Amino acid sequence: MDTDQIESRLVNVLRNARGHDNFTANSAADLFLQIQMAAQRMVKEGRTSDRDMDEATQAFMLLLNEMNSEKTIRGYSEFREETVSGALAKLCPGFWPFC
Repeated sequence: MDTDQIESRLVNVLRNARGHDNFTANSAADLFLQIQMAAQRMVKEGRTSDRDMDEATQAFMLLLNEMNSEKTIRGYSEFREETVSGALAKLCPGFWPFC
């Protein structure tokens, strides 16, 4: 599996999990950057098997859930930059492949 395939799979996870939610342009850009960096990390580390992809998908779902918690805590009606960075601050370091 290459970087583009991993990115596509994670974007599909995003669409399925949060496809009807609102994102500010900057939060969407931040999230897509995280997806790109995670895919690059997976390829660089040679961790592109189906099992690795399952692990990355589970981690991404955890990130999305944490972002939703951040949105609720902050009283936002949409995902903003702070929801992405706040979620990552709680999960990192050691949150493979996103940190």
